[in-house]
Amino acid sequence: MSDLVPELKPKEILQAAGVSAGMRVADLGSGAGFFVWAATQLVSPDGFVYGIEVQEQLVKALHQDSLFRGLTNVQAMHANLEIIGAVPLADDSLDFVFLVHTLCQNENHQNILAEAKRLLKTGGKILVVEWQKGAPLGAGQVCQFGVEDITELLLKMGFMDLQALHSGGAHHAYVATK
Repeated sequence: MSDLVPELKPKEILQAAGVSAGMRVADLGSGAGFFVWAATQLVSPDGFVYGIEVQEQLVKALHQDSLFRGLTNVQAMHANLEIIGAVPLADDSLDFVFLVHTLCQNENHQNILAEAKRLLKTGGKILVVEWQKGAPLGAGQVCQFGVEDITELLLKMGFMDLQALHSGGAHHAYVATK
């Protein structure tokens, strides 16, 4: 993925959002782990990263890659984020969740954010990084999810203290608090 979006700098974005040592975090819609690997560096040595993905082959790839890298603080999990309660983690169990190019690729944004909120501890943070509206997604599709859509949806779902972050290139990013 890094070749496809070279302007995204996961470690810098996650640091700016507040991910730090000792945190329990989840990448919701992790794909093959582009942001997972950056998160493991930031939460180590005592933190933990969950890579949650709906595509089974990417879950397997993430698991194999974590073994190859010798990481013991990563777990790849399969779940459909559009189903509230599908992620096999307890309510209020995470310090931070991030969704990178996840909302643009799904239809039920409210359920995805409700699942994120369920997983977050009170005071926990969410980071949403998305393509700018109109950005090509491949196969003739374009992102139809703009800045206003993200901020409106986060506020509607009860998240507070929205802050825009510099994310580079054709992306926008927001961090908010549960």
